[in-house]
Amino acid sequence: MDLKEVAKRSEEEARRVFEKLAPLAKEAKRIAVLYTGKARGLAKHVSTVLTLSKPEIGVLLYSLDYAYTTLLPYIADRVDLVLAISTEAHGAAVGRIAGCSRLLGLKVAVVSPPLPQQLRDYMHQSEIEILELEKSILRLSMLLASLMIGVELGKDVSRMRRLENELSVVEVVEDLVDRYRQDLEALKARPMIFYSESMETVGEELSERGLLALPIDELISRASEVNEKSLLLIYASYEDQLVNEKMVKLALSGAKVSSRRLRINTDPLTAPVYGVLLTIAALGLQQ
Repeated sequence: MDLKEVAKRSEEEARRVFEKLAPLAKEAKRIAVLYTGKARGLAKHVSTVLTLSKPEIGVLLYSLDYAYTTLLPYIADRVDLVLAISTEAHGAAVGRIAGCSRLLGLKVAVVSPPLPQQLRDYMHQSEIEILELEKSILRLSMLLASLMIGVELGKDVSRMRRLENELSVVEVVEDLVDRYRQDLEALKARPMIFYSESMETVGEELSERGLLALPIDELISRASEVNEKSLLLIYASYEDQLVNEKMVKLALSGAKVSSRRLRINTDPLTAPVYGVLLTIAALGLQQ
């Protein structure tokens, strides 16, 4: 599948997720967004979009297992929707939230790679909305779906209306690859990578592929480890000041590094979309 086909397929999957989740989100006054596997960044992005598009929604963000053991048993009657996002195909944690749903009467939607048939049957019995996505494009599809939902919920929010023209990534694939061609070559070399908080979803995609990708907040504490190494910094343009401060502190620590910057110059909500797309452009689809 070439990159345009990947983008097209991701948009189709995103539309399917949007059509299922948007009506549920519209009706909800409080939504718990839960994550398991390497999905914290993705869940954070979804939570941010929901909060910006409809500020009156109460959005909770927790790991799935923490919410299962510590939170949901005590606030189930005040949560209108649980959205669980998983990158784990075995579905063990998702199975726990299914049991919790039956016990507490929660309305639950699950976004996940394809699940084992037995678990899928159990979840259908629990009347859980199951949205299975191809693992290789799960993050890209869900990032796009969250933006579609945000535009739908935030029709009266100018910030969200501006994003409507950025929902089709198929149209920008060629320009994107041309603009960041040298950065893609750097990524193919599999350097030590540090990513900003807004790019956590990109970091999770890279980490899942076996690359050493770490939060940029760990850069200073790893000064001795990165000394004399080549680094790739992945961040968005609106984070320039934060990244520059980290690099100054690293220099003051005495560490000497060679760094390249994959700096994505776009809206904060679309930056991780382009970051994941560039990752696929450089490294191909996950097998």
